[in-house]
Formats: sequence, structure tokens, C-alpha cells
Amino acid sequence: MTVTSKDEAISASMRAKEKLRNLELYCTMNQDCQEEDINRIQEVFEELCPSKSLAVLIIDGYFGREYPNWITKPSTFIPYLKRLELVNCKQCKKLPSLGSLYFLDYLDITGASSVTEIGPEFFAIENNTTCCFPKLTHLYFCNMTNWEEWSWINEDEARTLRLTPLKKLQKLVLNGCPKLRSLPEGLLSHCTALTDLALVSTNNVKEVKNLYSVKHILVMDCESLIEVSNLTHLYRLMITKCRKLVVVERLDELQDLVLDDQEMETLPEWLLTAAGEGKFSGIQKMDFESNAQLLSRCLMNGPEWMKFSYMPLVRGYTPRVTSYIVYTKDPLSFVSKLPDVTVGNDGGGSGGDVGAGSSECAGVST
Repeated sequence: MTVTSKDEAISASMRAKEKLRNLELYCTMNQDCQEEDINRIQEVFEELCPSKSLAVLIIDGYFGREYPNWITKPSTFIPYLKRLELVNCKQCKKLPSLGSLYFLDYLDITGASSVTEIGPEFFAIENNTTCCFPKLTHLYFCNMTNWEEWSWINEDEARTLRLTPLKKLQKLVLNGCPKLRSLPEGLLSHCTALTDLALVSTNNVKEVKNLYSVKHILVMDCESLIEVSNLTHLYRLMITKCRKLVVVERLDELQDLVLDDQEMETLPEWLLTAAGEGKFSGIQKMDFESNAQLLSRCLMNGPEWMKFSYMPLVRGYTPRVTSYIVYTKDPLSFVSKLPDVTVGNDGGGSGGDVGAGSSECAGVST
């Protein structure tokens, strides 16, 4: 269905479609969008209010400056919504207050490029209830190119009203938020179910720490990140091109470490510090993707050897696995395939598998 005017939107009778569960609204906008076009799309959307039975809503490309009334008062108009995606709503400077959506478990905000701040109003509640995203498990903020600050609900108010915002949040993804300066303190005190965190191209965030429930973290292309620490239940840490990261510590339960940087010349120095102080005593394996020059420094007793020799399993490889090393501590095994040398040093076990080419490393043994 294509709707181009307020009258056509009224004729669509969206509110009467009580069996409608999933609704996707896509907008097309010319490059030379005029004020008249903006006013018209706002009028059209105001009349596209669905019935209360709606469970899934996707809005893509909305170019009004304000969200329609039925979005800003969701518990009144769409109280049973479970999934909401607001995509490329580029003109709206503020996000709607969505905390009162009791059944909402998935929220994706992508391309809201006019938003500079997300504050307590994002959690706003209605009708004097203590509902504040009570069932939300997945939260995504993507391509928020001008978002600078994320502030939490006031702690005193939260205690007075007995609010625990995002108490069931399990996964948080921040992707393409280059101006965001920090994660809110409320993540520590309220999001006690959070297990998965991803920061991608979130270039101004300098530290990730004190998130005691998190088990899996991905940090990728975070140019200013210098510290990852005090994550006492972290199981898996994936780091891609975070070249200023110098402090990685107090990860008591870390077992799986993944590094990815094809321009990396040496393994991080914090690995050597960890080895000397026994900080990663529970780690089971490390995988890293880099270049052949670095792999050649990782041969037994080479310049990088002490940074990982204490780990049970280490696998390093270049893209497409044209070169690689595989090391196991017990039983001792070290196999490699590099441009100028193929080496096997087997203490009684096999080297494990790294991609399809791992069988080639059996050529020479000593």
C-alpha cells in the first residue's frame, strides 16, 4: 500500500485493523525535500496509528522532525509492542520515550543522525507506573553519527520509585557512534543481566570497566579506547583495531581471547604483563589474525614468545590462512607455515586445526 496524503492515510483505517501484528512503514524522500514535504509526512504518519494489538513495528526513512503522537505515547496506543525498529529517522532530534512499553524485548535505533543526547526522558514512564523497559533484552544503537552523551535516570529518583531500568537487558550493541564519550554509569548499577556488549566504531569511548555481569565483549575500531578492566565474569574478549588499548586487566574468568589487526607489528604489551603477574591464569586459547611478519616473531623463543607461551592454545594466521602458527602447551606442539619457513616442533601432540590449510604444517618435525 502506498500512501501520499493525510486523506489516504485516514482511508487506510489502520486503527481498525485489529488482527494486524506486524507493520513496516517505509518512506521515500527526494534530495530536495521541502518544508511542505516534511509537514505532509508528519500529517500522514499521525493518521497511520495502528491498533493496540500491534507486536512488531518498523519505521524506515521517516523524515518528519517529530515522531507522531502514537509513538511518543506508546503505552496508550501500542501497549503490546514487542519489537521496535526506528531506522534512518534523520530529522528527529530526540528519541521518543519508550520505557513504558511493558512487552518490548527488542529495540533498534539506527541512523538517528540528528540526536546528540539521550537522557532520562528515554526511560520516561507514564501513568505513575514503575515500568521502565521491564522486558527489554536486546538494545541496538547504530549509525548515530552525532550522538555525544548518554545520561541515565537519576539514581535518587530511581530508588524512590523503585525503578530498575533495563533490568533484563542481555545484549547491548553500539555501532557507528563516533562522538559518544562514555557509557552511562547506570549500566553498572542497573543492567545486572547484561552478558553481551559490542562497541564498534565508537571512537570517543575511552574505557569499558566495572560491568560485572558481562561475559562476551567485542570492541572494534574504537580509536580512543585505552582500558578494558574489572570485568570479573568476562569469558570471551574480541579486539579489532583498538590500537591505543594499553590496559587490559582484572578479567578473572577470561578464557577466550581474539585479536584482529592486519597492521599489528607486535602482540600487545599487556599480554606480557599478564604473563608476569598471572592475570590471565584461566585463559584457554588465543586466536589472532595479523600479518606474516608478526607470525615470524611468534616462533618458539622468538621476540613475542613470552607473551603467549603460558596459554594452553594459540593460533595465529593471516587472511585466508595463507600463513599460520599453531601452539599447544600440553602436550607441547608448535607448527607453522610462513613464507620462508615451515616448521614442526612436536612434543607428543598434534597442532590442532586452523582453517583448511592446517594439514600442510606436518612437513618437517624435530
